[in-house]
Amino acid sequence: MRWVIVLMSLPIYMVAYLLRSQDPWDKLLAFSSFSTKVGVMAVFLGTVMGYEFILSVAVVYMLVGGASIMLLAHFMSGRKGE
Repeated sequence: MRWVIVLMSLPIYMVAYLLRSQDPWDKLLAFSSFSTKVGVMAVFLGTVMGYEFILSVAVVYMLVGGASIMLLAHFMSGRKGE
């Protein structure tokens, strides 16, 4: 059980480290990493507990999170509708 706690604490440390960075791309990476981890944990909990609706919500959450990351990266890159 300790290895689960260690594996869950390492991504939290990485996200905290990236959020302290001044580079906006590092902050986008931290947001993406955190969003993905929350979605995976929701899928894991839905599978373990046997709740189908949690799986549906997790899939929608991960799709919306991925789309928002792509939109933020597009706007941060500075393209003007080329």
